[in-house]
Amino acid sequence: MKKSVLRIFALVLALLMTLPLIIACGNDGKDPASSGNSGNNNAETHRDSLPELDYGGEDVNFLSRSFDWYVNEVTIDDGDTSDIVNAAVFKREATVEDRLNINIVNTKLDGSGSTGYYLVTESIRQEVLAGTNDYDIGVNNMYHTLESAGEGLFWDMNKVANVDLSKEYYSQNFNYTGTVSGKLFAVTGDASLTFIKFAFATFFNRDMAEELKIPDLYQTVLDGNWTLEYQSTVSKDVYTDATGDGKKTEDDTYGLYTNAVLGADPYLSAFDLPMVTKDASGKLQTAVNVDKVANALKMINQYFYQSQGVYVSAHLADDAELVNAAVSFAGDRCLFMTNRLYICEDASLRNMESLYGIVPMPKFDTNQQQYYSYCHDLMSVFVVSSAVPESRLPMVGATLECFFSESKDCRYKLFEEALKVKYQSTEKTGRMLDIIIDNVMIDTGMVYSGAFSDAGLFLRNLVQKRSSSFAGYWKMQSGSFSKAMTKLEDDFNKLK
Repeated sequence: MKKSVLRIFALVLALLMTLPLIIACGNDGKDPASSGNSGNNNAETHRDSLPELDYGGEDVNFLSRSFDWYVNEVTIDDGDTSDIVNAAVFKREATVEDRLNINIVNTKLDGSGSTGYYLVTESIRQEVLAGTNDYDIGVNNMYHTLESAGEGLFWDMNKVANVDLSKEYYSQNFNYTGTVSGKLFAVTGDASLTFIKFAFATFFNRDMAEELKIPDLYQTVLDGNWTLEYQSTVSKDVYTDATGDGKKTEDDTYGLYTNAVLGADPYLSAFDLPMVTKDASGKLQTAVNVDKVANALKMINQYFYQSQGVYVSAHLADDAELVNAAVSFAGDRCLFMTNRLYICEDASLRNMESLYGIVPMPKFDTNQQQYYSYCHDLMSVFVVSSAVPESRLPMVGATLECFFSESKDCRYKLFEEALKVKYQSTEKTGRMLDIIIDNVMIDTGMVYSGAFSDAGLFLRNLVQKRSSSFAGYWKMQSGSFSKAMTKLEDDFNKLK
């Protein structure tokens, strides 16, 4: 960054912006760049406990992606701060640079969707093999990053000086589930805007719900009665054949627009179906409840495939089916749709004439104590390249710590002012968003799904086949799943 005019503007923004929000991790490191003062001299203005540091204008090199979902997550290229979230991201960069006297350089790799998933990881692998230090901090999606965690490409965050994993700006849920054999190779939390954007929820057309005389869905949620059975009851027969040809098409009107891939994944979390747990010593153990998963599959398949009012679309490249769902939803052609919060930014919803609302994914049944949310495995995590030499590590760690600490405004602007105000104006919707984000469930089986031979995709695989025969499927898969967990632990144990 390092342009004085931009810095002055950022400092003005800092005076205009106020803070507050969510998420949450431990390690102290002595740093020769410290002024010698212990603790934080600005405890009232900074959430971290970093001492005053001065790195003499050194470059700290980030590596991220230029794809739409991630392009403005770390830095803003063109300085366009007309958007409130972009303004907060811009201010964060300037604040971190000023506090540490560093220069943030963020290389953004081109590559859309699936062609770009591995770009960041592969670039870090190349520098590690070459023995160079081209990049310090990588920002990439969870799935395609952490399947390589056992290869020694990243520093264990517990060993990175100046990173305090106990702080609230790191996701404590992720810290716990992502830790294997005492090692944690990535962090996420306040700095990851996709942690919010990629959380799945149920969108509903408020005008259609009123016409169908469906009781207040917000109150149904608060009463604990928002279940898949209830959703099915009020929507399974909502269907209008637009063309009269007797064939289900996207032009018809439905009770639910979904798909059997990304539309099925969220039920893993929503129904509290964990795959992995840990014993008292931290060793990974299988946690799959075969009977409950079988019942869940039966419920999902019946709703998806035996209800007149449900349209199950095909899975398309770059998640295009979620955009298609938004188009149908905005055109008043479905009562419900399952989608990520990110879709609020899509033009179709921004220009939607009818009022819409957002509620959590439905519970398994009314006996389930709370609502749980699924965050898409393409959400961003932050890693420190193992090519970073130990002598440089304190500066890189301080940058990461400061970056997360100073991200409170970014999350606040996205969550409180964009999602809650810009896209939705009702207080009740705001309460629903709190429930969704406060209860994101991150399972170890999802974090390391790639290393577990895509075990985290079993629900979608069976729903696509319209199969509820989970017992036989798991009998064939459980052995390889257990071996994969053991291998991951062994790989982590071998890493120094």
